[in-house]
Amino acid sequence: MNSSERIKNITKVVEQLDISPSLYKNAVEKYNNLAKFLNEKGIEADIYPQGSFALGTVVRPSKKNQNPGYDLDFICQVSGTKENQKPLDVYNQIKDVLNSDKTYRDRLDIWDECFTINYADIGDTGFSIDIVPATGENEEIKSKIKMVCDEKIADTAIAIPHCVDEEEYDWITNNPLGYRKWFNEINAPYKEASREQFRQAFFESCNEYASIEEIPEEMERSSLQRVVQILKAHRNNYFSSSKREKMKPKSVIITTLVAEISSHLDANLGTFELLDKVLKELDIYSNRQIFTESVFESKFGLHTAITRPDGEWKMPNPANPDDNLVNSWNEDNEFPKFFFGWLKTAQEELLDSLNKDDQEFRAFMENAFGQENIQKAWNNQYINRPVSTIIQETAGRPWGKA
Repeated sequence: MNSSERIKNITKVVEQLDISPSLYKNAVEKYNNLAKFLNEKGIEADIYPQGSFALGTVVRPSKKNQNPGYDLDFICQVSGTKENQKPLDVYNQIKDVLNSDKTYRDRLDIWDECFTINYADIGDTGFSIDIVPATGENEEIKSKIKMVCDEKIADTAIAIPHCVDEEEYDWITNNPLGYRKWFNEINAPYKEASREQFRQAFFESCNEYASIEEIPEEMERSSLQRVVQILKAHRNNYFSSSKREKMKPKSVIITTLVAEISSHLDANLGTFELLDKVLKELDIYSNRQIFTESVFESKFGLHTAITRPDGEWKMPNPANPDDNLVNSWNEDNEFPKFFFGWLKTAQEELLDSLNKDDQEFRAFMENAFGQENIQKAWNNQYINRPVSTIIQETAGRPWGKA
């Protein structure tokens, strides 16, 4: 058993699920063209990525998903603020322009609060762009955010049209640029710690760039970003069954928790060292299901990424504190049960499996990432090898030097 080899091979699976350089270039070209098109139609708007595409934590959805292509999210922020615009007008303004042009109309799906533009597959992978209409938030809301967040984060808050009923819309506050700033500040030392090593390895494995210097920073991945990707990929497979699908945790919950926990750790940690620490910390949080705040703090100390004052789960969006990211947990207590149950499985399949014999390890990985993804990345590796003695649970952590 070679643990370092296994870690490299798991990383290979995650790299395979990441967005490729060619697809990344294609997506950037598409949203730049869309911005140009809207401006030509008289709409002053900025289009920018949000979510995983902006954070460098993209993973392809599970093959069991009806649409296993990449779903990339963008904000279309029209000029002005919500003070001088109605939410339905902002929504209709973008919808009508997209519908007016055959290039976009034939690719367009219209939803209550966003628009999806579907693009042709590149190789065996397709992608779509979700466009969320928005405008600037007012100063009153920004001032409230500044009471909790840094001013630079608060200043980027936006207002998004929210469908209340058919043809009835109001505004909700969001702040994807602020969230990106928050995440990037935490991720910066992690990227710096592994930048040179990552860029060299990426260049050697990729034929898209003529030199290391040509690799855009957006394609770099730190150990923090890889941990987010690993957990998201595992989540996609774990919650792919019809019984679990509705309990699937949102990516923003995973990303926020990983970043918040990582902000207190050594940025030089390797991916699997960091994953180990994150999962152990989240296991501590699982005790909030059974203990009151005071009892929890007396037993485990101060852990504030998720709290439960008066029995209400709270996890504020770091760029929009009034947005409780785990509010659904208060509406259905099955959500936290499934969330922490999934994390225990992630611990078993992603870390404990490193100490198993080859065939067991392969089986755990197929459970974690899907049989097709493992076969594509590894071919028949770890199959039909002699079964070695299972290492006892007291064995040292094999990811310690990765």
